Amino acid sequence: MKRRPLLMARIAAAVIAACSVVCTVSLPVCSYVCTYAASNVTEAGAELREHLRAHDENFTVTFTGSDTINETYVDRMFETALAETGRGTDGDYIRYGIYSLGYAPVVTNFRVSGLEFSVVYTSTAAQEASLNNAIASAESQLALSSKNDYEKVSAVYSYITSHVTYGKSGETELFSAYSALVNGKAVCQGVAQLMYRMLTDAGLSCRIIPGYGNGGDHAWNIVSVGGKYYYIDATWDLQTKPERYSFFLRGSSDLDEIGNSNTHSLGDWSNLDPTLYSDYRRGDFFSRYQLSTVAYSKAPASQASPGDVNGDGLVDSNDATAVMDEYASLSTTGLSLFNARQRAAGDADGNGLVDSNDASLILMYYTYASTGGTLPLDRFRATI
Repeated sequence: MKRRPLLMARIAAAVIAACSVVCTVSLPVCSYVCTYAASNVTEAGAELREHLRAHDENFTVTFTGSDTINETYVDRMFETALAETGRGTDGDYIRYGIYSLGYAPVVTNFRVSGLEFSVVYTSTAAQEASLNNAIASAESQLALSSKNDYEKVSAVYSYITSHVTYGKSGETELFSAYSALVNGKAVCQGVAQLMYRMLTDAGLSCRIIPGYGNGGDHAWNIVSVGGKYYYIDATWDLQTKPERYSFFLRGSSDLDEIGNSNTHSLGDWSNLDPTLYSDYRRGDFFSRYQLSTVAYSKAPASQASPGDVNGDGLVDSNDATAVMDEYASLSTTGLSLFNARQRAAGDADGNGLVDSNDASLILMYYTYASTGGTLPLDRFRATI
């Protein structure tokens, strides 16, 4: 589950024009917390980034330059504030740490002299301090500085998938890296944010990808290894052993090839909020971050294990049920519910079909294995 930040207000030229008529009382330049006045949009964006990084909730960015403060100016501010800097606490870490954000013009002597911001984050400043300590401890354990890029990704992915469980309740902090690492539970946004933080801190180029999983909001990552970018989705590999990873360093053509029935899609990024997500809406994202079409060579192979339809390393009644669902769908609609790996695994008897005979064989093997049998299914079926 991924929650898109709610942008509570967008400044518009019409609103500002109205202010020059309606606002008859001058407001103080800094009505909230203020550090310094920005003389241009780059300085304003840098100041905004400092406040967002610090998790300031109410603050004002003030302007001393002659630029017209309109919607375009604000968008450029956010582009600077949310730019990738190579620092794990910037860029997407800030973007996906915002739960809701609103802003309004400050008018002084009939001129917009600043913007007042009100921000709700998925974690508090105190929680971020606790997270910093937890990340430092984890990075020390992993000894990332001595590893190559692939080893860094593998170590961080293994650490996150083994330390985090999926959180299903509705608390705001479940969307945060803090909850993922400190509380040990999070939804996909928190998992992806933690992945971004740790991999970026390790010197890798990583981004968070907004999209859909099985039709619902979802977030995962891309990371650069060996000069190409690969998909990684730790959320759907939580509590999975490394040799069973389905979504680790996958390419654009095989992201869902060895997973279960879950599917990823990017959706229409033009529907994302234009202020917070302008980097995704530009239309050149995957030109700047060129994805490999196929999985990294050291990623788990797409080889199917006979009978293990759901890829959990077991052959049991859950696999038999999945086979019967597939058989029913094929029989009634002609449509397959399985990907290529699942079809190969579901064909337990090896006759090229997925049907009730395969389900029966899987259940027979489940009984055999439950009573101490050690043969793999493909050898077991030769004995009956």
